[in-house]
Amino acid sequence: MSLRLVGQLRPIALCRNGHRCENPGRDRWEEGVMLDAVIVSDLHLGAANSRCREVKRLLWRLGRHSRRIVFNGDFVDHWNLPRWPREHLQTLDSLRRLSERVEFVWVAGNHEESSAKARAILDLPFVDEYRFVSAGVPVLCQHGHQYDDFIRAHPVLTWMGDIVYGLAQAIDPTHRLARCLKRRSKILLACAEAVAAGAVREARRGRCGLVTTGHTHLAAVAKMEDGLCYANAGCWTEKPASYLTVQDGSIQLHAVP
Repeated sequence: MSLRLVGQLRPIALCRNGHRCENPGRDRWEEGVMLDAVIVSDLHLGAANSRCREVKRLLWRLGRHSRRIVFNGDFVDHWNLPRWPREHLQTLDSLRRLSERVEFVWVAGNHEESSAKARAILDLPFVDEYRFVSAGVPVLCQHGHQYDDFIRAHPVLTWMGDIVYGLAQAIDPTHRLARCLKRRSKILLACAEAVAAGAVREARRGRCGLVTTGHTHLAAVAKMEDGLCYANAGCWTEKPASYLTVQDGSIQLHAVP
């Protein structure tokens, strides 16, 4: 199965019929419209490159205009909480407070290890996946790591890749080098295709019209021949960061410099 993935991170929308909206225009929430969901993935709290300050600011702003906020996996980078920077612990506390005002959904990713472990440590209701309906369109949210055979088969190579990625970010604060390395990595691109293909299969099995993942840190949107829409929310460990919004059965990808 060949997926038509959008390779450049820029504002883009996919409508409920699967057609790409070439000119999405202003963000719907800026016009006073209540969003069905804001979807964020791969914040990696505890990691030095986590952009927790920006995501906290964004979600407090969007929380007033959305029915739910979905953290679609890898909310944390590791479980050694005493080593987290103070600002990351403050972000966790801030998002807890925000979750008292708007529905929060916490989807477990590979860095959480399991939803049960994340629930036990953070006392937050982590789940393995989440489904909701937008204007009659069923939406499926998964992190996507369950479709990534490489990280299970080659944990050492995966760790080494993370080290190289972090060094590239440290060398070049604009993150252009890190993005270039990602885009040229055949292993990562193959992983992105596998994650998308697996999520699409599960969405079709569950008769969903939209499916979202994270995991690969490659923000993308795609449409299938049958009209099903796929989107990857990207990550918050590089520049630009990205997030998704869902409204009236349509999905939109947003970039944050």
